Amino acid sequence: MRCLTLAREFTAYGESCYFFTRTQRGDLFSLIRRQVNLVPLSLIPDQSHFSSAESAYSDWLGCSQDQDALDTINAFKLANLTSIRLVVIDHYSLDKIWHDFFRNELSLLGLNVPFLIIDDLANRPLYADFLLDQNRMQSTSIDNPYLSLVPSHCKFFFGPYYALIGEAFRQFKPLLPPRKSPLQRLLIFFGASDIHNLTEVTLKAILNPYKFSFKIDVVIGNSNPHRKRIIDLVSNYPDIHIHDPLPSLSGLMAQADLAIGAGGVTSWERACLSLPSLVYCIASNQSYVVEQLCASGAAISIGEYNNFSPKLLRDVLNKFLSDPNLLQQYSEASSSLTDGWGTPRIHAALFPERIKPLYIRPALSSDVFLWFRWANDLATRQASFSSDTISLDIHKSWFQNKLSDPFSFLFVAHSLDGLPIAYIRFESKERVDTNNIFYISIALDTAFRGHGLAFHVLESAISFFVSKYSNSPTLIAEIKSNNYASQRLFNKAGFVSTTPERPGSLCLYKIVQT
Repeated sequence: MRCLTLAREFTAYGESCYFFTRTQRGDLFSLIRRQVNLVPLSLIPDQSHFSSAESAYSDWLGCSQDQDALDTINAFKLANLTSIRLVVIDHYSLDKIWHDFFRNELSLLGLNVPFLIIDDLANRPLYADFLLDQNRMQSTSIDNPYLSLVPSHCKFFFGPYYALIGEAFRQFKPLLPPRKSPLQRLLIFFGASDIHNLTEVTLKAILNPYKFSFKIDVVIGNSNPHRKRIIDLVSNYPDIHIHDPLPSLSGLMAQADLAIGAGGVTSWERACLSLPSLVYCIASNQSYVVEQLCASGAAISIGEYNNFSPKLLRDVLNKFLSDPNLLQQYSEASSSLTDGWGTPRIHAALFPERIKPLYIRPALSSDVFLWFRWANDLATRQASFSSDTISLDIHKSWFQNKLSDPFSFLFVAHSLDGLPIAYIRFESKERVDTNNIFYISIALDTAFRGHGLAFHVLESAISFFVSKYSNSPTLIAEIKSNNYASQRLFNKAGFVSTTPERPGSLCLYKIVQT
């Protein structure tokens, strides 16, 4: 589903997306065909060895990697695709063997195309020009498990900042404040098939006995083999509502105060809408996600699918009902994890030409977590005169003070569709109404560096600031003397050197004539 979300959003940006996948039991061909171009690969005749065990990822392919790559390239030729500009691969059974075979075949056709690999296992060699692991919250050059598995030029997209979730979630996000007590509505969803029958298990724990006052929404997939039994189980409870599969869960998530579900991609959908979660780990590749969700304060683990405790679930629900501050605390932590712009962010990082033209808007209170991420970016901290990591509490207080400060002006640069690109800040030097001298600072989102965008952001922000707030200001950029990139940026924008204000610094200024 994450790959389909990516294809659907890329299509909205004018890309023609082709989905290559093999016919097999339980495939989603009808769903895929309704949304993007489907190129089916032939059914593997003998699937008797196929295993659904999560440890047997190699079984999922149904044939050798060479055979699968050959079938894919043959289907590619039959589809008569004469030009492509990106190959996206999302398959735990495929590694560098498949990637190299397919790359070589494409090169024979005169196509040298970058590869975007989607993964969260980090357990095998890969060929990747770009690698997305939306579940890996943070990785540095020290703890990045992919460094020995991919080419040295590979660019990484790590964490839910790049989560592949649909447009509806980022549209809802600014409309939803953090949840507050009392807990009035619970959402239960365990995916389309729920092979471990956790929907029924969870409901039985809540209903035995049923003493809770909140309403419950339950979403059951059509392929859930326990569907009828679940419907019968809750038929006499008017506050429990059964829902058929929906194109998006954003509406139900927006109404809910708390959710119960698994630790998959739905975790990031819930987080985007500030929805706290009680999570089960239902697969080995979810254990890291669940661990990180809980460490961030966005969720509470209620165990693994094969070690369910009805008492633990009821105790946690009662805790949310009895503690008036708990719901808001977990909701705010959830909201900080992702802004819902992950898919557009990846598209713009891959194809930065679509970012222009740039637009400037004043910062909003809802930008607090976005600025927090930008401010704590490693390169931003290294360029700052105070390189210590900023805590969220300190940042939130600083950010709200600056928004209300009449001598401070915070702006966000964004693309036409609203994708945030950078922040720019103007700060009055003398803090008096007659002052016309302002310090300026800028930070570009790490996803978009290296494409010459910083100059366009700086020029656009200065023009916006002068037209709206200040007539012929003097702008001062104070930067570290070894920050050569910023020196080049401000010099290009017409700033010239003046006397430094502190050791190890360089001051550049520009008088903007209007």
